[in-house]
Amino acid sequence: MSLAVAGGLGLVVVLAVVTRLHGRTVRLTERAAPESLLPVLVGALFLVAWYTDEIGLYAVFGAFSLGLVFPRSERLDHTVETLKPVGTVFLPLFFTYSGLNTDFALLASGPVLLLTLGCVLVAVAGKFGACWLAARLAGEPGRWRCGWGR
Repeated sequence: MSLAVAGGLGLVVVLAVVTRLHGRTVRLTERAAPESLLPVLVGALFLVAWYTDEIGLYAVFGAFSLGLVFPRSERLDHTVETLKPVGTVFLPLFFTYSGLNTDFALLASGPVLLLTLGCVLVAVAGKFGACWLAARLAGEPGRWRCGWGR
């Protein structure tokens, strides 16, 4: 089993435990001093991001996973709000790092390029198909009414 798969399963187990302890975690965040929540939140965020990076997944996947299972409370929401200015610095750095590590030479072989194009076409068709279906289910008419060609 690859490191990414085994590590991903380990991450799922840890996040399941955090979810299971939801009530206790909410009580802890409500009892904790407000100034102690920020280092704990940032520490947990960096720890999970580091772990997912070490197992071969993107660090942002770990941070996203932690955000999914972390309990919501008024005090914790306030603590997260204090991090928003920091996020405006880290988000561009993440995309810069991702862009610098992108290697388009990997697409130079024919089969890989065809697979990539196939995946892009399936993704685009899936998005258009899902939007079309949602519009039909919402009662929108099937005819295009954009005003072009009048």
